[in-house]
Amino acid sequence: MREPSSVMNEHRSLVARIFEAQKEDPPRYKGSEVLSILSAEGTRPKGEMTPLLSDLARKALGNYLVGPADRRVKRLAKMAEEYEVDGAIHFATPACHHENAAFRLIRDAFRAKGLPVLNLEGDMTDERNYSPDQTASSLESFLEIINERSKNQGRVRGDTPGQRDP
Repeated sequence: MREPSSVMNEHRSLVARIFEAQKEDPPRYKGSEVLSILSAEGTRPKGEMTPLLSDLARKALGNYLVGPADRRVKRLAKMAEEYEVDGAIHFATPACHHENAAFRLIRDAFRAKGLPVLNLEGDMTDERNYSPDQTASSLESFLEIINERSKNQGRVRGDTPGQRDP
C-alpha cells in the first residue's frame, strides 16, 4: 500500500534534519541511534516511522548533552553555580570521543570559576583497564583538595551550601 505524499514528505524532511544534524562537530546524535532508526524504517510503514523520527529529533534538540560542546559547557557551569558545588568529577571513557574532547572546555570553565575538576578515566568495556586502587587514590586526592579549599573558605564538608561558618 502506498503512503500518502504528505506522510512521505514529512518523513523525508525528518530524515534530512537528522542528516543535517550529523554534520555538526561533534554530531548531534549517536551513530547507533541513527542506524537503529534508519534500519527500522525499511521494515515499517513510513507513517509509523514519523513519530519515532520526531521523538528522536525532539529528544536530541532538548538535551543539553547533545550538540555543540559550548552549549554543554555553559549548562554545566550554570548548574555548578545553581547547586553551589565544590568541584566536579568528569568520567571519561575511551568510547566517548566527543565528550572526552570537550573535557578541556569543561575544565577551563570550571577553573575560571575557581572549581577543581577531576578527570576520572574508566573503560566500561574492558575491566582489565580498571584499577580500583588507582580510582580510590584519585578520588581521595580530589576530596583532599575539596576539603582543603572548603576549610580555607570557612566551610566544612557537610555544611549546607550557602551557609558559611562565622
